[in-house]
Amino acid sequence: MLNVETKSELRVTGRYYWELLFNLDNSKNKASITLKESYEYIKKINYKNFLKNTNNIKAEYTYENKIAASLEFLRAKASSEISHSFHIEMSNELIVGFEKCEEITETKKVDKEFIIGPRSTLKVYRLVYEAAGQIFKSDIISSEPEPEVIIDLDFLYKTYLPGFDKLVNVLVNTHPGKDNIKEWEKIRDNIIEYSDVKSNNIRFHELLKVLSITTPSRDNRLEWSSIRETCNQILSSWDTSDDKIPFLKKLTARLATITPGSSNKIEWAKIREVSNIINSNIKHL
Repeated sequence: MLNVETKSELRVTGRYYWELLFNLDNSKNKASITLKESYEYIKKINYKNFLKNTNNIKAEYTYENKIAASLEFLRAKASSEISHSFHIEMSNELIVGFEKCEEITETKKVDKEFIIGPRSTLKVYRLVYEAAGQIFKSDIISSEPEPEVIIDLDFLYKTYLPGFDKLVNVLVNTHPGKDNIKEWEKIRDNIIEYSDVKSNNIRFHELLKVLSITTPSRDNRLEWSSIRETCNQILSSWDTSDDKIPFLKKLTARLATITPGSSNKIEWAKIREVSNIINSNIKHL
């Protein structure tokens, strides 16, 4: 089970309105006429546009082909009575698209006959629903459009730090036989000390702190110098973003380059392997 890192409620404004579809004119004829017209039923749901237009969420990630966040539809409140439920259906379909990392598009052609009386005109409207990342141009038509209805939609958005547990698992199980023994003992103690903390962001921050001060007196000194540099760069930027996934990618990218000439070669081979797997599985959408 992934630990939740951040929770935020996202409020989206949905809107029902009637758009003019046809303006049929029989004002110059003395007899009724029948006109055949065609129009398109259109449904489009784009979870990326939803996130981009909601609280300025710009970056989304998947890990092992699963999205590194979750989205839940909470509630809806209309400005006036509404007899349609497109906003509920579209919100639920948005969740499905989000979970599957898929955009939803449906279109179909609709043919309709209209009878216009003598010396008459007929304006035909169709019901449309739209919200962030969602548009539904329905096949419901009327010559008497109703007033616009505004809907407030609330969603719960949760983010995770994917791959972090795999990283700390390989680190806490690193037991060098003779080199850097004390340094690795401190790293393991740090991981164990914070293992019960629910937030991986906090555990990650504490891990960075201990890695940033790990300074072997001998063996792997050059390698640890580059690790300390990377960790200090991440720590200096830590408060600039709630999104810690780029920081994890940066650390695992650094760890994946550590190739000692002699000491702890077997241990670092395992760390490189896990770091490469984590880094390659965290993908920006």
